[in-house]
Amino acid sequence: MRARGGGVPAGPTAPKNRGPPAGPAPKRRRGGGQAPRWRATRAEVAEAWARDGWAGWDGGFKRWRDFFAMKSVGAHVEQDLATGAVAATPIEAAGLSLPADRAEWTERLKSNAQYRKNYALIAAGAVLASALAASPGAFAAALAGCAAAVVLRDGLLGSAALYLEERCRRPVLVWNAERVAGRPRRAVAGLLAGGALALLGASGAGAGLRAALRGLYWAALLIFAHASTRPRSLSSVARTLVSDIKAAKSRKDLLGALKSSADGLQETVKNAAESAQNPFVVMTSFRNGGRPASGSPPPASDAPDEAEDAVDVDGREAPPERKRLP
Repeated sequence: MRARGGGVPAGPTAPKNRGPPAGPAPKRRRGGGQAPRWRATRAEVAEAWARDGWAGWDGGFKRWRDFFAMKSVGAHVEQDLATGAVAATPIEAAGLSLPADRAEWTERLKSNAQYRKNYALIAAGAVLASALAASPGAFAAALAGCAAAVVLRDGLLGSAALYLEERCRRPVLVWNAERVAGRPRRAVAGLLAGGALALLGASGAGAGLRAALRGLYWAALLIFAHASTRPRSLSSVARTLVSDIKAAKSRKDLLGALKSSADGLQETVKNAAESAQNPFVVMTSFRNGGRPASGSPPPASDAPDEAEDAVDVDGREAPPERKRLP
């Protein structure tokens, strides 16, 4: 029998309470979705850096203009009034910028793996500078360790040989797959590594290791800052696309690689459009035979040169007492 008013029937036919159990609701972990996303980003970046293996370290160093994304923002024009020569010097600035979002930041970290040899050079310089600040022995040990690493790798040894040849105007370091400077490469690398350990122990192993770790820490900060602020270029987008296509194992990976390359092209076009909108500054200066000229240059005249015996109408006649000879 239903109660008046259409309420819930009384007695044993009343429905059981199916609501949530009594007690406080479980607390939700704050920011719980950040850790998985960060782990995914870190995994993607690590995979991109390790994808080429040791072959990625055998390429040449990138030009420092390309490393800092240098772009022309103006020009300095200098004119010599004595000879009429004009020289123009471009004014360049680094094209580094902050990423727009997390996806762009991740793609920059992945594509900038092409600068790994430049990063290795920065790390070596930071370790050497930190070791030099610690002690001369630590600096000698770090220098010997870097030399051993160069001897072992073909790419590093070839770059060092070309650098010395360009500076000395003749071949200085002759090497092949087995020997360097007429000695076996492995023996030379082992001798340098042993000397580095001996120097490190003589100068204080603890201080030397702390100096090396300090240099690596600052190098890691610099490398992370550059990899985050260096925009992607057309060459890096194409290289990353080829590498992603080779490593794709499914249709989803292939579509992700194509989407990443499309985003990279869009970013490159956007950076080029922003650079074109910036004003181009031209600064002009004049000099007269090596000395800076004061004021603006005199206007050019097509009149013929005056005769040697011409009289200057603006000149004053000398007084009579100065016309006589002593």
